[in-house]
Amino acid sequence: MHMHTPYSWQEQPQNIPGRNAHRPSTFTASGNTEEIVRVPLHTVPVEKAPLASLPVRMRHVFLLSNGQRTSRDIAHLLGLTLDDVERFIRILHKQNLMIWQQRAS
Repeated sequence: MHMHTPYSWQEQPQNIPGRNAHRPSTFTASGNTEEIVRVPLHTVPVEKAPLASLPVRMRHVFLLSNGQRTSRDIAHLLGLTLDDVERFIRILHKQNLMIWQQRAS
């Protein structure tokens, strides 16, 4: 009979809520007066974008991505999660409709 040690499930460090080291924070406590923020920007003029072929929420993300709003701003405006907005931006990026640019804030 094979016996498991009572603590074998703790071999890998567990994620601690609120401490996602893999995701960079947009807010820092460094005290810098100018922080570089990544913002989505459409790569084609709105009138030339294939808006009719995009799902409604993705279309809204595209239209709000003006190079000034962060993905967090867009999520707040549309009532979506940040993960959903960033997923839409990744899809739009793959379709060459969106890029990330840096904005000093």
